[in-house]
Amino acid sequence: MTLGEKLRQARQNAGLTQKQVAGDRITRNMLSQIENDLAAPSMKTLAYLAETLGVSEGWLLTDESDGGALHGAREALCKGDAEEAYRLANKTPGGGDEKELLLCRAALAAAHKHILNAELSEARELALLALEHNEKTLYRSQENAEQALWIAARCEMESGEPADEMIERVREAYTQRGSEARYHMLTARYYLDRQQLDAAEREIWTITALSDRDRPAYLILRGRHAVQQEKYENALSFLRQAEALSVPDRGLRRTMYSLLETASRETEDYKAAYEYARKLRDA
Repeated sequence: MTLGEKLRQARQNAGLTQKQVAGDRITRNMLSQIENDLAAPSMKTLAYLAETLGVSEGWLLTDESDGGALHGAREALCKGDAEEAYRLANKTPGGGDEKELLLCRAALAAAHKHILNAELSEARELALLALEHNEKTLYRSQENAEQALWIAARCEMESGEPADEMIERVREAYTQRGSEARYHMLTARYYLDRQQLDAAEREIWTITALSDRDRPAYLILRGRHAVQQEKYENALSFLRQAEALSVPDRGLRRTMYSLLETASRETEDYKAAYEYARKLRDA
């Protein structure tokens, strides 16, 4: 894409006429010649046009195609750098379905990264951004919406904020597609936070199918329920099964070690309790 083509597209994306962009700095005829690559702007004029159109001078002067920044964003996302992918996609002029989808996926991947590190405010903000971008694209994904809502609800719960509205949105999203296990686990945790053990147990027993990804969280949930019922031997059984699996989520891992410490202490296994207290401190 030539400089002129980029200027024309940026102007059209901004919804501006040539007269509006030209202002009193250059003539409309000169802008028309620049857009048709019949004249080259001075650096001063280029800086003015870039500022007026809300694009960077660097983008105007590079040889990359219109999708250059999006291409870079796709590559960054594939390499696991979700926040760089979001930055690159977000700076691309204009909108478009592909851009919004890429922004959604990048924000969602970054939110997952932050929640694994127990960085709740960052994770929630990115999850809500993912929801916004998901709604704007023709390629709207129910799965993306479910994941973003689940992250936002979990962040609100763990930070002590009222989460009723977000949990209801999770329920609506998950029941639409029939993939309800994560919703029931989230709701069970919500009830456990409020010491509503019978309600939590009903949610747990509603779960009939479980993915390998969700199994550690499910076992930790069962362990927590057992601890709150003061059934410490049962709790240890569930929690040790979870410990034998990979638990990359820092928040869940800390919960698991805290519960293991409590259950070990209550069963008078003080050596194990000390070891789990050390693991909790280091997690």
